[in-house]
Amino acid sequence: MTVANGCSWNKDNIPITNISSYGKLSLSWDEVPNVNFYNIYFSNVPGLTKHNSNKIPNADNPIKIIDLKPNATYYFVITAVDDFGERAISKEISYRVVEAEGLLKVENLFSPQNLIIFFSTNSTELSNSEIEKLNRFAKYIIGISRYHVTLDGYADSAGDSVYNKFISKNRADIVKSYLVSRGIRAKDIDAMGHGAKKFIANNSTPEGRGMNRRVEIDFQIFN
Repeated sequence: MTVANGCSWNKDNIPITNISSYGKLSLSWDEVPNVNFYNIYFSNVPGLTKHNSNKIPNADNPIKIIDLKPNATYYFVITAVDDFGERAISKEISYRVVEAEGLLKVENLFSPQNLIIFFSTNSTELSNSEIEKLNRFAKYIIGISRYHVTLDGYADSAGDSVYNKFISKNRADIVKSYLVSRGIRAKDIDAMGHGAKKFIANNSTPEGRGMNRRVEIDFQIFN
């Protein structure tokens, strides 16, 4: 698993550091949809394999981590486990223990993998819910120095091939324009329209066609 800053994390090989009981740090964050449980990986060395906390069922209450040394800096990564596996949903967070107890609020927690923007019939307009997705994605990616974003637009099967190719490209361009307006560099975004291809739902129902009118967002992060 690779987190946003390019560090690799191997949850199957977790060294537990020899640390004395001292600090009690409480972490909290906003809930991420469709997550079975969370993990927190932490260590006093940045960018290395972390000690893993117990499974965390939800983010409703602060999670307490004890046995932290005083006057030491610790590094955290929060992961989420869903039906597709485990993925990092935060960049590496540093925290210095200076008191017996502390509280760390993890801001802008976001799961950017498999991000899809959906559209209404014959429309290139972004709904409020899709704009919120893009706002959160922009906040996540804008703090990373080197990245590349790919936007793949698709249509349902209702129109002819020329129209579907046209509107799928327009939808990708609309998403690109919005991301640029939120501070993402235009030169690091590719927008493509593929027409009525790669269906993810059945086109025989309105709900299925709604799932197929989409722009898929993929991105790479470079060290």
